[in-house]
Amino acid sequence: MMNITFIGQVKWGWACRLKGRDTMNAPEKITVVIAGAGYAGLAAARTLGKSSRVRVILINQHPYHLLQFQLHEAAVNKIDADSLALPLTGLLPRGVELITAKISHFDFAARLVHTDRGGIAYDRLIIALGSQPATFNIPGLSEHGLMLKSLSHARQIRGHLEMRLSALAAETRSTPYPIVIGGAGITGVELAAELSEGLADMARDYGLRRDDLSIVLIEAAATVLPGFDRKTIDEAARVLKQLGVDVRTGTTVERVTADRVMVKAADGQHFIETNTFIWTGGVKANSLVVNSDLRLGERGAAVVDHYLRSIDYPEVSVIGDSALVRDPRDGRVALPCGQLAAKQGQYAGKRLLAEVSGDVQEPYVPHLDGLLISLGSYRGVGAIGPLWVRRLIARLGKIGAELRYLFIIGGVKLVAARGLLLRHEWVTLTRRVRALYNRKALRPRRDEA
Repeated sequence: MMNITFIGQVKWGWACRLKGRDTMNAPEKITVVIAGAGYAGLAAARTLGKSSRVRVILINQHPYHLLQFQLHEAAVNKIDADSLALPLTGLLPRGVELITAKISHFDFAARLVHTDRGGIAYDRLIIALGSQPATFNIPGLSEHGLMLKSLSHARQIRGHLEMRLSALAAETRSTPYPIVIGGAGITGVELAAELSEGLADMARDYGLRRDDLSIVLIEAAATVLPGFDRKTIDEAARVLKQLGVDVRTGTTVERVTADRVMVKAADGQHFIETNTFIWTGGVKANSLVVNSDLRLGERGAAVVDHYLRSIDYPEVSVIGDSALVRDPRDGRVALPCGQLAAKQGQYAGKRLLAEVSGDVQEPYVPHLDGLLISLGSYRGVGAIGPLWVRRLIARLGKIGAELRYLFIIGGVKLVAARGLLLRHEWVTLTRRVRALYNRKALRPRRDEA
């Protein structure tokens, strides 16, 4: 890979140059800077980095790409949190220059990205900084709540659970200790199911029983998974009940302290005595976007046109969770999720290449190939294309979608390495399939009963 050296103040402020290249005789290229290496940013970098017509610089705070779709599993110690951090150097084409730096702010007028390593000038900028937890000004939530949006968050939850279980082993309680989750969207539901499934083993490790612990899932809306279709909602609610999760819909979180959560339901206010409150109740755009000069909309996300360009700065594209993307067909806001973020990254890269070539690119139209929700190791619910699925088929479908993503960014080598890391999960899943098959094989037929 090429190396970047910061050379000081020039026309556009701080700038950078490339070592080991004869820039006098090389054809002039436009410099595309990508801020963020999540699903959207990585897809944009991989799309642009394969072309010799642009200079691509990727800025990310960490030297890795995070597999956010398995954070809930790392939080309950089902998988190693470190395995979710994939080194970016093994995922990027040779034409992409990676800079590990923390961005402080953007200067759109000067076309400059300010970082803790200096400033970087651009001709085109792609902002793909993702989202962060939205606390909605709930008193005490930021101070006492646990979040689940990053690798450090997953480690923090895991460490907290281990500490609390160790402390509970030395206590005498008359009621189960509640682990409270605020927000029953996709993350909250997946976390509640995973936690409930593994709670017996976790409790046993500390000399506790499963009945010594409870899981409470709080949701302000009338159902879990608000916004989903009725069949998906009902199936998720059924499985959560079967797993022993205490689901409380129509309930809002009013205040969080070090040892209790105050909630409000139709019958009034209640206190839940707990030291463990995990917040999965919503996200907003990254603070760098919220605090920028970009025109903002819902969730503090940047308003973009149908080509994913900023309304005010057409040389700036915003993609992923930091963008307010509307479907040009009906004006609906696209769902902020990893699948669409990756597609937006690909589109933004292809649009810039078309711009360089003088070609015309069609407007971006959001399209989901399906959306699957895991409900523990061997159950799930959701859609694969137009087909609604549940239970084991849905879980296998989600695993397949995750492996497909790994294959796209890292090929067979990454898929094989990931398979070895998750061999315990594969064994659990295989045993479940075998048990279900044997149960059906032993079931008497109607003509024999």
